[in-house]
Order: sequence, then structure tokens, then C-alpha cells
Amino acid sequence: MRAQKEKAVAKHKGDAVVRGSVSDAQRQSRRRMIRGATAAVPTILTLHSGAALARTSNLIGRAPGAPVDAAGNNMCLNESSVAEVLEGGQRYDLGEPAHGEVTNIPTMDGRRFYDNDQLAGTPLTGQEMCERGGTFYYESADPTASDLGAQARADLIRQSFIPEAVDATEKAVAGVDVPRGGLVSATALASFAGRIVFRTI
Repeated sequence: MRAQKEKAVAKHKGDAVVRGSVSDAQRQSRRRMIRGATAAVPTILTLHSGAALARTSNLIGRAPGAPVDAAGNNMCLNESSVAEVLEGGQRYDLGEPAHGEVTNIPTMDGRRFYDNDQLAGTPLTGQEMCERGGTFYYESADPTASDLGAQARADLIRQSFIPEAVDATEKAVAGVDVPRGGLVSATALASFAGRIVFRTI
């Protein structure tokens, strides 16, 4: 009886070995199939740094503060010249191929810009002009003669038709248009050399 019992145990162990090996073979087969399937299926990865960087490499960000180039100009990127304005105007997609328009706003030539042709109020910074967009006014460095002309004005003063206190020249006020946008740095723009159109006011 003991011999029969040992035979039954040995047979059972053998079945277990056979069952185990079949099971292992099936498992291995399944693994190979899964590995093959994952190699054939395209994988889409999202970068931790954000989807915008995966979309395009022609992004430029608004610079902090009011950066100037070597000539002392604030560089205002026209938001209507870019492919897309992102993050509420903090980043700009220049499209494919990259393109954009920049208005150079002088900061070192002595001109003070105002939002009215009376030149009243506080002068605006380049950053304020860029963020607002519109027409801005400044006093021209070369005053122009009045409508009567300098000589005619001088003649009238001598003839006492008008008081001598009247100046023979008037302040010339000039206006410039600045498209709405954001200030960008010269370093960032250097990455897109030849693809950006510059205009100086």
C-alpha cells in the first residue's frame, strides 16, 4: 500500500511538473505577444515641461522688465504678426516657418511719448506703449514755422498787429503707431535671425 501511495504521489508530482511547464510556456508565449504588440503600437508621450514645447520649437516668451537692444530700443513683438498668442500674451508662437514683426521703441534719444497730441500727462514707457498699442505722440526735435511763415510772422510783430510775446515758431507734434504686443529680448530674437521684420519709430 505504501508503494501505491508513493506511486500516486510521484504521478501527481509529475502532473504538476507537466502542468507547471505548460503554464510557464503559455505565460512566455503571452509575454512575447504583448512585447510584440507594444513595439507595433505607436506611443504618444507628453513632456513634463508642457505640451507647447512638443507642438513647436518656434516659441518666444515675453521678457521680464523692459529689455533693450544694443541701440537702446525696447523691442515690441506685434501680436497680430505671430501665428498664435499663448498664455494671455506671455508667449508667442511664431508659426512654421517662423515670422513676426518687431517695433523698436527708442529709449535713449530724448523723446518722451504721450497718449495725446497735447503732450499732457505723464510720459509713457516703451513697455506701456507696447502693451497698450495705438498712436503715441512726441515733440519733434525740430520745431516748424507757424502757418504764416517765420518772415511773415516777424513782419506782423514789427507792425504791431500781434503782440511781440507770440513765438514765431510752434512746437511740432509727431505721432507714431505702435501695434499691441509684448516686449521681447534681443537674445531671444537672435534665434530667429532673418525671419523677423524690424521697424523703428
